[in-house]
Amino acid sequence: MRLRNGPLITSTRKSLGMPLWKYTDNAAKEVYVDVGRQFNWLFMSADSTLQLSPVMLAGLIPVEVHACGVPFSYTFIENKDYEVSLQWNRTTCRVIVSEVTADSTTGPRLSELTTFTNQLAETNKTCLNQLTKKRLY
Repeated sequence: MRLRNGPLITSTRKSLGMPLWKYTDNAAKEVYVDVGRQFNWLFMSADSTLQLSPVMLAGLIPVEVHACGVPFSYTFIENKDYEVSLQWNRTTCRVIVSEVTADSTTGPRLSELTTFTNQLAETNKTCLNQLTKKRLY
């Protein structure tokens, strides 16, 4: 959920003031997370190729739709700032967890900690267990 000031209808955007913020309002979110316990999240993204419809009133219609989801689990440490970003193309997507570190000479920068992909593997074992467990329905 996006951070907001005031009641939902009349609220304004609230920012944590994260360094290296280079995103528009609809491209990224700042969120509070619990520290010291596993945080589970699913990043989703979709893209479509549009084509002009042969029927003039229909306008543009999607010809191809590509979607990608990356589940990840991470335990964040207290008093540290993190950036979690999604990078994807039409064949694969990945989530990168980075720590925002401060250097007196170069200023804030991102230090990549780990990467998760949309391929089921050891890094997202919790999701793999849920997908492969036997169900009664």
